[in-house]
Amino acid sequence: MLFGMRAQWLVDRGLWPWTVMGWCVLTALGFVGNLSALREERARRASLGDDEHELSVYQVRSAEASRAGSPRQTSVLRTTTQAVEIWHGRERRWRRPWVELAFSRAEADRRLEVLVIEAAPPASSRPLRLGLAGRGCVTELLLAARRKGATVRDET
Repeated sequence: MLFGMRAQWLVDRGLWPWTVMGWCVLTALGFVGNLSALREERARRASLGDDEHELSVYQVRSAEASRAGSPRQTSVLRTTTQAVEIWHGRERRWRRPWVELAFSRAEADRRLEVLVIEAAPPASSRPLRLGLAGRGCVTELLLAARRKGATVRDET
C-alpha cells in the first residue's frame, strides 16, 4: 500500500520517467563495474601455469594512502601455489617464488595491517610495504609463507 501511494505521488507530479531513467542508469553503472572486475579476474586466471592454483587474493592499499584517508584501492596481492604476485587492474606488476621471499609484520594503524615482503638477499631490492584491508590477512599470509618455504620473521 505504501509503495502504491509513493508511486501515485510520482505519477501525479510527472516524475516517474525520471525515476525510471535513474534506476536504469544505476543498473547500467553496476553492470559495467562488474564487467571490469570479471575482465581483471579472467586476466589473472589466464596467467596461471598448468600445475599452478590460486590460493587467495587480497586488496592492497599503501600505508600512505590509508593515513591520508583515501579509500582508493590501488592493487591486488595474489598468492598461488608457486609464487606471490602483485596486480594492478589486468596487469601483473610483480611476481616472485615463495622461497625467494622473506615476510614480516610491521606496525599497523587502526584501519590497515601492514605486511613487509623482502627478496631473499636483503640488499637486492627495497622491501615492499603492503597495507592489507581486512583483519587477519597478514597472519594468514605469514602462515602460508611458512608452509610454502619462505622466510618468516616474527616481528611486531
